[in-house]
Amino acid sequence: MLNVIAVVSQKGGAGKSTLARLLAVEAARNERRAKIADLDLLQATSTNWNMRRQRAERTPGIDVQTFGAVDQAVRSAAGFDLLVLDGAPHASTQTAQAARAAQLVIIPTKTTLDDLTAALGLARELVSKNVIAPDRVLFVLNQTTDSTTEAAEARQWLLKGGFPTADAHIPLKTGYSRALDAGDAPTEAKHPSLQGRATVLANEIFEYLNAITKG
Repeated sequence: MLNVIAVVSQKGGAGKSTLARLLAVEAARNERRAKIADLDLLQATSTNWNMRRQRAERTPGIDVQTFGAVDQAVRSAAGFDLLVLDGAPHASTQTAQAARAAQLVIIPTKTTLDDLTAALGLARELVSKNVIAPDRVLFVLNQTTDSTTEAAEARQWLLKGGFPTADAHIPLKTGYSRALDAGDAPTEAKHPSLQGRATVLANEIFEYLNAITKG
């Protein structure tokens, strides 16, 4: 059975492609056929990352394609176990289409009030238009600082907004950016502690996906 995860955001730089690559690589590491549909034709972040990954001959290999339409991406995923839709920012129509096609919508956000407000606004818009149910949205904090208080406050702010929010988060670390630059996923960063933090987040997301699809 194909699982579809849409990673979307209202603002650029929120961490969509980081999470898309994390999920695809971890699924492939667990012997699931994973594909990323890069819906950002302008920047093609995940596509360019995969070119670096292929040049570095990293394993597991990940199938990444660019698409201008969500339905084309879904049709291309026959035979795959996981399709991750890496959405383009500020694409409201496409964002809604991606959300409708997915069992789970992930919205990454930084911890500033501006970013949190935009992320929460997107989630509320998708729910108010009956695109997706609230429990099918999962917020993930990305590029957090070393302040555990700040991350905790941001998470509570989102939870009070009425949406599930992952316990784990991705901190702003040079090791992660260097891993992505090299064609690696966050779980393939050189430092074991960074690998571990990213693994915890990936596992939490997959466990949540399993819970809502089986429930």
